Amino acid sequence: MLDGGPFSLTADYFRIRLADRLALTQLFALTAPEVEGLLAEGVTSARNLQNFRFFTNHFETLTRGLDLVATYAPPSLGGRTTLGLLFNHTATTVTRFDPAVLDALRVRELQEAIPGTRWNASVRHEVGRWRLLGRFSYYGEWFDSRDLYAYRGDSVVDLEAAYPVSDSTTLTVGGQNAFGNDPEENPIALAKPRGANAGAITGLLAGSCCGWGRKPSAAEFHDAVRETEPTPRQRAIINVLITEASNDTIALAYLQGAFTWRQLATAMRRHGNYSPRLARYVNLHADASHEAT
Repeated sequence: MLDGGPFSLTADYFRIRLADRLALTQLFALTAPEVEGLLAEGVTSARNLQNFRFFTNHFETLTRGLDLVATYAPPSLGGRTTLGLLFNHTATTVTRFDPAVLDALRVRELQEAIPGTRWNASVRHEVGRWRLLGRFSYYGEWFDSRDLYAYRGDSVVDLEAAYPVSDSTTLTVGGQNAFGNDPEENPIALAKPRGANAGAITGLLAGSCCGWGRKPSAAEFHDAVRETEPTPRQRAIINVLITEASNDTIALAYLQGAFTWRQLATAMRRHGNYSPRLARYVNLHADASHEAT
């Protein structure tokens, strides 16, 4: 801590190691054979238990960071103006975990779901009885596990003017994000074309169905994933996605409107031939999107 008249500075470094930290696991999903096995054992609610998660303390994290707080009241301005700076940098690392309960997506969420760097610079000034405030705030990059996208850092400006009408009442006007800076849009979600002509599905089918006599289209997939009684061809089209698409391709197809997570999860259960990894991935996003599966 430094306090030198009109200038003050406080710096705090922290290093926190947590063993047996408590948090939610990744999302788990029951496969069709597991559901049938539970039903055979008399667990009549098994069909309603498609996915679940639970609290675990089977992992450790290390969090390190720095907090800075500085203020300066220039004597030349009569002490009626104060400049301020707040700065924080925090980094969390999952140092030990069990991959059976925390997958790579959940680990990344724990490490990157909040901005690692945040700071703001402000000016407070008094003019007569008026109190004026201007503040510039910056937030660093952060990862959204629902969108599967790391959003870049961004900034906002807040402005405020306050006037004391009486000893007990103050009139305040102003605006947060006064210049209307819109957040970054997910470029994956904006990709064209969309819906029945989703580009991600078109590309997947074009690359994976070279040996088909009549190559399927994205529109055919669009119908197949929604069909309650799929034909053999429609089942084969769904199988291409289930067996050959990467997680990124599936996420892109969802963002382009090829299906909802619920529609895909339902189509997979009808198909029956899918990996627990894929089921967990799809149900995770259905759960995050509040879509019952």
